[in-house]
Amino acid sequence: MNAARLMAVVCMAQLAGCALQPARDPEVTQLRLDVTQLTSQVADLERKGKHETPPPPACYLNGQPYSEGAVVAGRICGTGTMVYKDGQRTPLEWLPHRTN
Repeated sequence: MNAARLMAVVCMAQLAGCALQPARDPEVTQLRLDVTQLTSQVADLERKGKHETPPPPACYLNGQPYSEGAVVAGRICGTGTMVYKDGQRTPLEWLPHRTN
């Protein structure tokens, strides 16, 4: 997304002088339209990307990360289910661990 943003900024900077003059040919008009659409698409992608943060890949205890399946003090790090939410696994958490 940063590359798209950089490209949009460069295009807008190059067109800054053209924006003050009336359009002299259809190519300039089309280029302005393309820059406007590209800027809008970059903003949409950034807005969508901010909400999709994956859950942490570990359980934490006293600031220490533990991987899935770790057993500490009678608890096990896991999801407890195989349920997926919005295409992603449910976050890891400490669950009671029974030894039989």
